[in-house]
Amino acid sequence: MDDKVAHVGIILRGYAGTTLFPTAESFEPYAQDIISHLESLSFGEVTTYAIYDAGIDSTGWEEYAANAEIEVLQAALAGWPEPKWNWVRSYALDYTESDRELIQALLDWITANNQPSRNWGSSDLGSAPYPSDPYGNSNYFWLQGEVLRFGGTAANGFLANMRLPSGYDPAKHDITLIAFSHDGGYYLGGVQLTLELFGVLAADGSVVNGPAAYTDFSALDLTDPFEYETRIYTGVHECVHAYGMGTHDQDPDGVQPDYSVMAPGGRTDTLPAYNRLYWNNWLTEATITLDPALITDLSGAMSADNQYLLDIGKGSDGLQRYQELFEGDWIQYRIESPNTVYFEETNANGQLDSDGDGVNNIVDPDAPPPSLTAFLSLFSTIESFLTINTENARSPEPAERPADEHNGEPESIPTLPILGFFILSGLLGLFGIRRLANR
Repeated sequence: MDDKVAHVGIILRGYAGTTLFPTAESFEPYAQDIISHLESLSFGEVTTYAIYDAGIDSTGWEEYAANAEIEVLQAALAGWPEPKWNWVRSYALDYTESDRELIQALLDWITANNQPSRNWGSSDLGSAPYPSDPYGNSNYFWLQGEVLRFGGTAANGFLANMRLPSGYDPAKHDITLIAFSHDGGYYLGGVQLTLELFGVLAADGSVVNGPAAYTDFSALDLTDPFEYETRIYTGVHECVHAYGMGTHDQDPDGVQPDYSVMAPGGRTDTLPAYNRLYWNNWLTEATITLDPALITDLSGAMSADNQYLLDIGKGSDGLQRYQELFEGDWIQYRIESPNTVYFEETNANGQLDSDGDGVNNIVDPDAPPPSLTAFLSLFSTIESFLTINTENARSPEPAERPADEHNGEPESIPTLPILGFFILSGLLGLFGIRRLANR
């Protein structure tokens, strides 16, 4: 680990005047769970952590949240201006005039009251049904899903000019994870950027940099296992981003809803081998093979020296595909730009080199050898043809003559059956040659 203090530096930060973790020791169980998952996913590359206390921000979340919502509402009304909002355009709706009036109404209310949108949600306009919602959901619900979700949270305000603890050096850690908490019901979520882009400063106020992420442990019900695991999932997810992963795994057809901590709802202990190789550098290209018999199951795997990624070639769409084993099941995905995993139905034939040329390919450019079934079908057709024509081609019956001891019954002249024999021999020879050529 060279001169690093620990792989992951964890910074505790309370807000709104409170915290759930008054001491480093109180966060230990959460840190241990997060690092345990990272150790497994990284094949032992990430194993250590150190916890630091950055104190409590006395500022409430409401003003910061209101400022973030004002920014995104203004951007929506302005048509998502470049360059900051380019990414939204592929997701956002084309707002109708009545939509724009609703967006403007919320913007005016937040500006006048300096309160976040959740307080507007119970107002007459906020709670009224959105006109075209088939389920009768409210205007506030529609704004959350179609506008506000594209903006930031109060985290922007808490991070800007936040000071790191005295003596904390980001360079002594691979990544920095800021763990927010307070005893209220607001939740900041999680995001990965860099310390500089977050606006976080060193203890002396100087600019500092390094890969970083934040997550929030607020609104945590310790008696709810699902809620606890959700917080651990978010912490691991953001750390994987901080360790280099720049995308999210996609499952448009819902074929692997539980797979990958980098996909919504995925298990925290799962991460495709492709990501570990190309994004996180926790595997090398030696992990790729064309032989399914050499693939090691990823479940609980701790050695980076095994082969986990089966190259099954490109599909008809030209996209590279891979398969991997997890808990005994083959999982398949294609790779779309930019190096993003898209899960799809597993093609069992992708596990095999169908024509013996040493290349796995769903769409194999080499023509396969004629199968025995195809050969027999062809021969049957030829045989039927010959039988019919043989009957028609038999020599006419000779005139009757007295039989003597040297002559038996008159026989037809077997002309075309001889031809059939030669065709059969030729086909057998061709079939044998093709089989030998493809061994």
